[in-house]
Amino acid sequence: MYHGSSKRKEDKKTALLDINHDNLGSTIQAHVEHIIPHLLKIYNSMINHIIENKDKLLKKDAQESSELSETSKNMKGNIHATFLSLPDQALQNGEKYVQAVDYLRKCCTTLENITHQSRDYALNQHPDLIESQQHELADVEKTLKKLLESTLHCFRS
Repeated sequence: MYHGSSKRKEDKKTALLDINHDNLGSTIQAHVEHIIPHLLKIYNSMINHIIENKDKLLKKDAQESSELSETSKNMKGNIHATFLSLPDQALQNGEKYVQAVDYLRKCCTTLENITHQSRDYALNQHPDLIESQQHELADVEKTLKKLLESTLHCFRS
């Protein structure tokens, strides 16, 4: 059973990296449409779990963020192969592609750091967050959600 789960995860990684469109715009759109919804889901989940002080669920959030970070690491490490797989005329926006992949990578590593720190906070049996902290985190989550959703909308349209 474990092997099948591991194989499915590996298939997802290679499917994302094997994208071979006619241009880099389509490729980065596919990357963004893969990464941003996961960022939103994990971040929202982590905020709710830190407010509720659910250490086991925070462990799961940290694990998911690590997997997403690994995916972004693979995307960044595969830039050269992506360029080689595209025709020369498709490479005109190469620097924008590299920049977008780099931003996705930074978003994923930042989320990974936040989820691991949240998990550690709960595991160290710190006191529950006070009401003002909960409201501040909810406000940050709403702002980030709007920002990421608008970014995703831009890439989709």
